Amino acid sequence: MKRIIMIGVLCLLVATVVASIVAFCLIRNGIKTARTQDTIALIITAMDRRLNHETWESGYDPVLETKREFPEVRVRDGRIVDEWGSPIEVTIKEDQTGFSFNIVSPGKDGRLGTSDDLRRSGRISK
Repeated sequence: MKRIIMIGVLCLLVATVVASIVAFCLIRNGIKTARTQDTIALIITAMDRRLNHETWESGYDPVLETKREFPEVRVRDGRIVDEWGSPIEVTIKEDQTGFSFNIVSPGKDGRLGTSDDLRRSGRISK
């Protein structure tokens, strides 16, 4: 009888540890997602501040401008990176009335074009 109780207690302990690890991983991933969304918002803020007054031809660089405005943004190999260490893609196109932008983080899996990508698109008027 004691052996059955000991096995039951051991199984309960193992299940608790596994559940704690799974919960930690989910929370950690959620925090990384939120921080990456914050980084994307900072890129947009830096673009909005500068592109309202300048044109694309003036040599606007989203990496340099974002890092200048927000030094806490992580840059590696000349590119802004997300919380998983993957480069965030920033595309800006100018037309007669303003700028359209598309910003994409590949998310947790590090691959663009999958369901976990974090994406923001928008427009900044001149």
